Amino acid sequence: MFLSKRGKLCDTNAQTPMINPNVNPEIIHEVLIARRELDGALRNFNYADTPELVDIFIHQMALATTKYNYAIKLAKGSVATESVDSVESAG
Repeated sequence: MFLSKRGKLCDTNAQTPMINPNVNPEIIHEVLIARRELDGALRNFNYADTPELVDIFIHQMALATTKYNYAIKLAKGSVATESVDSVESAG
C-alpha cells in the first residue's frame, strides 16, 4: 500500500493472486469475499472525514488484511483446513 499524489491510500497489488483451480470452491469463495472486504475497507478509509472514522477504518483494514492473507494461505494449501473447521464449529 502507498499514498497517492492526492493523499489517498492505494493498494499496490489490486489483483487477486492466481489460485490453484483444484482448490475447494468454498475456499476460493472465501478469498474473494476477503478481497472484497479489503477493497471496501480501503475505500472507506479514503473517504473518512473525522479522526474517529480514520481510526475505525484503520482497524477495519487490518482485520480485512489478516482475513485475506489467511484465506490466501488456505487456497495455497499452506494452512491445514482442520483449523478452519474447528474455529467454525466453536463459533
